[in-house]
Formats: sequence, structure tokens, C-alpha cells
Amino acid sequence: MRQLIALKDIKPNPHKNFDKFPIDPIRVASIVESIKATSFWDNFLVRKVGDAYELTDGHIRLAALNQLYPPEHEVECTVKDISDADMLKIYFLANNQQYVRTEVSRLLEALEGAIKHGNDVTLVSDIFGEKAVTIGLAALDAVKRHRCPHEYIDGAETFSELDARTKRANDTSKSNLPLWEPQNWGRCESRDTTGYPFSKGQ
Repeated sequence: MRQLIALKDIKPNPHKNFDKFPIDPIRVASIVESIKATSFWDNFLVRKVGDAYELTDGHIRLAALNQLYPPEHEVECTVKDISDADMLKIYFLANNQQYVRTEVSRLLEALEGAIKHGNDVTLVSDIFGEKAVTIGLAALDAVKRHRCPHEYIDGAETFSELDARTKRANDTSKSNLPLWEPQNWGRCESRDTTGYPFSKGQ
């Protein structure tokens, strides 16, 4: 269904990590000039959440529109019933090439987003596979336990390197950390980023 929605009511995809991957102001400026020259003709795909709408993708275009128009300005959007899993897939698989990123950084961002929003991290395995998610969860747990800085695991370029770095960090701490299996993932009870599902009761 297509409808006009005010800019102030369009929220970002919950999986978008602006702190780690901020919007490039140069690209925003380019889109602003393009809109000035040709007007905004492309619509957004959103889902309704409460009184607002969450954007699937197109955050640079939204930022450009927010620079050009007041919050009450309305743009045409396609509104669909989109699952959490599809919101995640769309964000990571569609038009997500604005940064030079490794599969490891994309995996970690997806896992941290799922944990932060209380989503089942099994959704992430649909994109990256069970083995990668198991490795990623172990790496994040090592960071949470202060066995290594986040930058250390971020520096890995492949899943095998991420696994090796995590094991080195755990070996250094003189502690054995099991690699959690998919049946242990579950839904995170806490919406705080420190509430990893595999750390409960430990």
C-alpha cells in the first residue's frame, strides 16, 4: 500500500548502527543536489510500528530529504508488513555497499543489532550461516568478558581469523569458553546491549 508519510514519522531500520557506520555527509550532499535538480521521485519501503514507520533501506536519501524539507513534509512510501527477519535481510543485502567492510564486520553488526533489539539471533544465521554466527557470538562474549577489545575482533577479515583471534583471547585469559550451539541462541531477555543471550546465568 502506498501512502504519504511525514518525514518526522520515518524512523531508521533498527539494525542500522549509526555510531559505528555513520552516514557519509558527502553522499548526503550529493543526493541533496540531485533532488534539487530533478526532485525526489523514488519512494521508500517502510513498515508500520506503533505510530511511526521504520525504513528498510535508503537512509542517505532520508537524510538528504531531512536537510531540504521541514519535518512535516510528506513523501510517498510503500507500506508493507515486514518481519524482523526481512528487515535484517533487506538492510544487509540491499544497497549496503556504502562502506568498505568485511563479512566479519557485517556479521558482528548484525549480531549486535539483533541482541540490542531483543531479536532471535537465529535470524542472522539465515544470512551468514550457523557456523559464522556461533563464531561471532563467541567473539562478542570475549569482548563482553573484557578478554579483548572490540577493535581486536573487528580487525579480523575472515570468519576463520575471527575464530582464531577469539580463541587466542580466551587462552590468554586462562579460561575455557565453549562455542555456543544454535539451540542455545534463543531470544535475548534484555534489550540492553550487554544482555547477551549466552551470558545469562554465568
